[in-house]
Amino acid sequence: KVQAIKPGSVFVAAGIQNGDMLLSINGIALGNPDRLFPELVEHLREKNVILALRRGERDMTIEYRVR
Repeated sequence: KVQAIKPGSVFVAAGIQNGDMLLSINGIALGNPDRLFPELVEHLREKNVILALRRGERDMTIEYRVR
C-alpha cells in the first residue's frame, strides 16, 4: 500500500492516494514492493502512464498524461 505521499508530489498529480495499492504501471505488474517507487518514477517519465490500482474494495485505472 502507498503511504506518506507528500502534497504537491508527482504521485498526487497522477491521482495516487495514501492507502492505494498499485497493481500495475502501463500493464507491467508490480510484484516486488521494494521496486514500486523506482518503477513508478521510471514510468512517469513517459508521455502517458496507465496505473491500475485498488482503492479500498474498488479496482480502478488512472491515466496520467505527463506535461
